[in-house]
Amino acid sequence: MTVEQGVAIRQGLAHGLTRTLTQGLTRRTFLKTAALVAGAAASGTSLVGCSTIAPGAKPAPAADEVKIAGCQYAGCYSCQGLVKVRDGKVVSIDTWPEDPRKNKPCLRGRAHLQRIYSPDRIKYPMRRVGERGEGKWEQITWDDALAEIGEKWGGYIKEFGPQSIVFEGGGSKSGGYLNSYLLTRLRNIVGLAASEPCDDMGMAKGLNKVFGPAYNTWGFPPFDWVQLKNSSAMITWSGNITVAATQNWRQIAEAREKNGMKFVVVDPNYTGSAQKADLWVRPNPGTDTILQFALTSYIVSQDKHDKEFLRDFTVAPVLINQQTKMYLRMSDLGVQPTEGPVDPTTGMPTIIDPPVVWDAVAGAPGAMGAVAEPPLSGSHTINGIKTRTAWDMLLEVVNEYAPEKASELCGVPVQTIHKLADIITAGPVFHHTGYGSQSYNNGVQNGHALALLGAVTGNTGKPGAGTGSGWHGPTYNLAYTYPTGFNSMAIAKLALCFDVLETGKFKGEPFFVKSLFMCGSSIIGGFLDTNRVVKNLAKVDFIVCADLTFNDSAKYADLLLPVTHNYESEDIFSSDLYVLYMDKVVEPAFECKTDGDIAIELARVLGVGDYFSKTNDEFLHEALDSESMSSLGITVENLKRDRVIRFLPEGYVAPRAWPTGTGRMEIYVDTPFPRLDVGQTIDFDAEHMPRWFPPTEAWHENEMMREYPLYFMSERARNRYHTQDAESTWLREIEPEPIIRMNPTDATARGIKEGDYVEVYNSRGHAVALARLSEEMMPGVVKYPKGWQISHFKAGCWGELHNSEFDPVGVNDSYFDAVCEVRLWNEEV
Repeated sequence: MTVEQGVAIRQGLAHGLTRTLTQGLTRRTFLKTAALVAGAAASGTSLVGCSTIAPGAKPAPAADEVKIAGCQYAGCYSCQGLVKVRDGKVVSIDTWPEDPRKNKPCLRGRAHLQRIYSPDRIKYPMRRVGERGEGKWEQITWDDALAEIGEKWGGYIKEFGPQSIVFEGGGSKSGGYLNSYLLTRLRNIVGLAASEPCDDMGMAKGLNKVFGPAYNTWGFPPFDWVQLKNSSAMITWSGNITVAATQNWRQIAEAREKNGMKFVVVDPNYTGSAQKADLWVRPNPGTDTILQFALTSYIVSQDKHDKEFLRDFTVAPVLINQQTKMYLRMSDLGVQPTEGPVDPTTGMPTIIDPPVVWDAVAGAPGAMGAVAEPPLSGSHTINGIKTRTAWDMLLEVVNEYAPEKASELCGVPVQTIHKLADIITAGPVFHHTGYGSQSYNNGVQNGHALALLGAVTGNTGKPGAGTGSGWHGPTYNLAYTYPTGFNSMAIAKLALCFDVLETGKFKGEPFFVKSLFMCGSSIIGGFLDTNRVVKNLAKVDFIVCADLTFNDSAKYADLLLPVTHNYESEDIFSSDLYVLYMDKVVEPAFECKTDGDIAIELARVLGVGDYFSKTNDEFLHEALDSESMSSLGITVENLKRDRVIRFLPEGYVAPRAWPTGTGRMEIYVDTPFPRLDVGQTIDFDAEHMPRWFPPTEAWHENEMMREYPLYFMSERARNRYHTQDAESTWLREIEPEPIIRMNPTDATARGIKEGDYVEVYNSRGHAVALARLSEEMMPGVVKYPKGWQISHFKAGCWGELHNSEFDPVGVNDSYFDAVCEVRLWNEEV
């Protein structure tokens, strides 16, 4: 192809897209245009000129202003693009060719043109005039809205205390230092309570138990996806990367093509990732922990475990007091503990009291770290205390689920378990944690068991090896969010929405929730047990919602505050292994304010405005004023210049030292504790080691499955991000309304055909959706793409069906721990 031909193709594609998007994009024209783009890309033609162009926009003149900005969704890669502005309006979004991350905006990122100019945007402050959820509003001024909030909140604070006002949601944009964190700053200064997120935390807590609670929210050492070039295999546990983490597929594809890396997917259903896998492993729902135990048991039986790693970098050789089930320590043998370095979080000296191991050469106990090559196995009575090694106790647990027994429970053939074990022991392996495995009430155990499997094979702290999803972030200036030194109380969202609102008590003491401030919240529809949540919110006197659009949560507010789109404000935040700066692309539309500006206004009416008297630049400088940031050259000036700064060197390998009490992987936990304290009862003796127990609801032996015999699951949607983007007409071309995926065998047994409207229901609620039949679904399982608003359903919504019970250790939303039945929908009933 000549250069002239390439230019002609680019011009033709740009003109075609302009014409197509102006006329209204259909599925057929979208796919046709996409095919042209793919063909041009395959021929080596640059497609920088091919952009997403706003409806009615003319071909871009040279004078158009170009800014660099991108998505700010929770959990995505915040891909930056070239955003073109004409006459103060965003007109197109292009790939940024110089992006150091080599990311490209996906469908959702390119649909921001519709999101920023959506007719569903909240344009002005509004006051409810009808019933909650009815959608009747009157426009008011910002002065009126702020005065009403100040008066009511001031009264609640005086009578019930500042904790009677609860902030729900992390901000309309995810994790921005200027926007989200200014709301956190306000909450801490005034002493308002926070609704602590409980989404996707089961796996995190299980990993935290082993790797240490100080790593990050998700509980694992950072893993650089570039390291896949050194991996012999990557195992994805219940994660569909082709949809949920599309930007990572490039590294996976390169590692497979160039280095022969094997790609394994563990999932009950045949996902897009499973289609591309070298091996697809299909366990029964809720049994991934059993499979991990079987792999560990088999690997040890074949003498393929990494004994040196277990001995030197884990607590496997530590002697466990058989009465207390805790580590035997040198103080138990009469050796006085000593003081160590000062703990910066407490200001107090640490206490050094080493665990005890057995010195086989001396035939006596000794301190861990002081004994060379302590044995992994053994039982000893020391000073009258009976002990066993942690390793022997762990083996006893996993050997209960040897491959033959495990196969009966998890449904994976014995030979497949052996094959997967051989892949895992062939070289460095990255265990990638999706969120399906942990979406049951036994999810914490899944994280613990997976960390144990990684330790047994030595798959951590070396090139190409790791356990987790790869997310990590540098430490910003924590004092930025609590400048008075006070960090206000947090209440687990699972406790807040149910037990606290229903009983008026928290941890057995009276607790009054008088007002809820929702910002970026999906508490209605996107959370669990929607009918129960709506009923409980009726007990809250005053609900304020700050958001971009009239979403489900906004419709239940008493007062609405209009928030800017992320193109309408600048910000800095972390994403994966990078810190990013996002331009303010255009001025805020209508009367919208940024999250940060709303925090400043609320601070003023609450009498703490002095803490918010800085400019945006001054706030950002304060937020980045930390040793972690400055040592890496992450400053406001550098970020504005470079837009992207990596905070770990490329190819980074996490050191074999962990922020635990022992500095080792604590595959046996000395003192278990819950992720959040909500006054729950915990069997601590059961939490020293990983274990498997059936899901609360989604298990075939559960009596409830006699009436509701189908497992109820969700999946990430490629045209929505969580509960956002559901209003985009372009993206709804792909999937116009809610669907439920079923196996044809299950559908036939119920008289259901492809395209029928069906009612998915259980004792908590129901939802009506289109039936989509496919052999990709495991028989007995139904699955829905998540993110729809209640208004998109003919009746009900997915949130109505979800179970709100939770594991007391993980305090985690168990979205898959639910069952249902499906029948043809009778609209008249």
